[in-house]
Amino acid sequence: MSWRLAQGRDLSSQSWLRRLGKVPARPRNASTLASVTTVNAPKVIRSELRPLHEALNDVKARAANYVNLSRLRLALRGLEGENPVVRVAVLGINNEPGVHQLVRLLMADPLAAEGGWEKQLQSLGQDDGRGLLLRYGDTTSVGSENPPLQTLSIPSTFLSTHNLEFLITSLNTNATASAIKKSTNNATEAVLVPPLEAPGSGPGRSSTIAYPVHMSLVYGQGIESGVTYARYTAGKTESESHRRLLKVALDLPAPENAPAQDTQCHISLVNVELANNALDKFRESLDNAVAYEHGWLRSGMPALTAWLSEGTQATDSAAKPAVKNLISSILNDTTARIVSEDAQRSQDIVKSSVSDETRESLGSSLKTWAENAHTELRDQLDIAFHGNRWRKLRWWKLFWRVDDVGMIASELLERRWLVEAEKEIIWVSGRISEAMNKTNSRLSTSMKRPTSEPRIGSTPPPPEVSDLAKQIPSDSQMQVPVHRLWPLDISIARMNLSTATVPLIETLAMTLVPETLATTVFTSALSGLLYFSISTTSIYEVGAIAALGFVWSMRRLQRKWEAARMAWEGEVREEGRRVLRETEMAVGVEIRDTGRPKSVVEGEDDRRAASEAVERARQALEDLR
Repeated sequence: MSWRLAQGRDLSSQSWLRRLGKVPARPRNASTLASVTTVNAPKVIRSELRPLHEALNDVKARAANYVNLSRLRLALRGLEGENPVVRVAVLGINNEPGVHQLVRLLMADPLAAEGGWEKQLQSLGQDDGRGLLLRYGDTTSVGSENPPLQTLSIPSTFLSTHNLEFLITSLNTNATASAIKKSTNNATEAVLVPPLEAPGSGPGRSSTIAYPVHMSLVYGQGIESGVTYARYTAGKTESESHRRLLKVALDLPAPENAPAQDTQCHISLVNVELANNALDKFRESLDNAVAYEHGWLRSGMPALTAWLSEGTQATDSAAKPAVKNLISSILNDTTARIVSEDAQRSQDIVKSSVSDETRESLGSSLKTWAENAHTELRDQLDIAFHGNRWRKLRWWKLFWRVDDVGMIASELLERRWLVEAEKEIIWVSGRISEAMNKTNSRLSTSMKRPTSEPRIGSTPPPPEVSDLAKQIPSDSQMQVPVHRLWPLDISIARMNLSTATVPLIETLAMTLVPETLATTVFTSALSGLLYFSISTTSIYEVGAIAALGFVWSMRRLQRKWEAARMAWEGEVREEGRRVLRETEMAVGVEIRDTGRPKSVVEGEDDRRAASEAVERARQALEDLR
């Protein structure tokens, strides 16, 4: 208030008389008395502010996920009407008791006697822990139209001149980091959007209501409060737009000389007790004007009043500085959130992508597996088809081995057909899943790298039965599971060979043996009949007929069975080569394609549209300056 005395020497007598109460104050319209929170008729937007208003509405529509909507709505209301109200929050650090006294000194008129609202303000601050909203009114009245708030209308010249309203509440610096993050993005925004506790639907329940303001004044007593606030905001980046909206007032012992009035400084040192004593002395007698001015300047209060005046000074061609600073802060915060989201998405892409060195290593492992698998297929089948078990099915042994054909063929497939290759592809799939961060690979999501140094040919942990258990449909073809732990082509091909080809060769064996025996018996019977029916037939002629039938049937059995065996051997070899090629191609495509950076990042178009809307609003704001 020293600025009032410093300028009072040049003021006209009429202004001094008005302060003394001799001249009635200028009447105010009802629209200027109403708070911005009141539902009024549609506001008239000045033509020079209309582009900015439309641009902010575009930001509201396109960047709703990145902008603080409560602050944006407050900024839009600040562009409506001729002289919008500026809301200032005065926050006491951890319920500082002197915050109400500070607000009283800011609004008190030194040329008038102590008003009833001043005593009522202090009593409300002591008796009620809820937030308190101070607005201008011709008479002092207390209302509680909003449960989280008490409203006090007071005839303050300071509120009337600057069209201000004060929100008095506390700043809880003991809130956990998770609670702060849940309600706001950072501690600085928690100061600019003070949370208010509202009663919930049930007993003992409460909810938090965000109450945005244009400017915030944080008040604390002593060095300890300053340290507490510093810890509360530690690590939080404050932009220049935030610093213009935020002021920290620390109540400390006053210096001997009046401090310089630097409204740009983020922290101001005040002494509420000294300012209160100076005000009381001046109200006792106008002769104490010099003492009042000296004490008021030493208290540091002029820096706060000048800061408030600069933010609420109305202009003819543009919005108030507090409104423009609020809009600039909103746009900067929105841009920071969009950039942070882009960086997070890019980081996720980098984490999910696979380096070229890893791809080369995986490709080398796949090639090694393919070479070993083809070698295994050739060697193991050669051993199987030249072994004793398979030789038991030679054509001349078929008469007493016909029941063992299916068992021997199935056993050959289970023990000799790509057994090690199937195990090794599980290990290769595990390496791929590990490289793909166990999220992008379609081959495996639960494989673990062996504890020892893995190498091709090492035995991986056996799969669990539950991993492969799946109800097989009634059809002859086995369905491939949608989510594969590893490539199941080898096991499926083995199953198809066992269910499709083994029964055929077994059926052929069971058909050829009876046919051979029947042919032999028929020719033998025919030769005997000829011998007994025709007396001139010699034993040699009859034996020749029987021998011919026996040789022909044996030759037919040998030719058909050996051809079937050779065909089955060739089919088993060719099916092995085919399944190895398909598996190698499938895993190669997996290594090549999975983990590549996406050409289109999720939500990129939305963030681009939001950034463009913010830039248009920022340009419209620059056009006002």
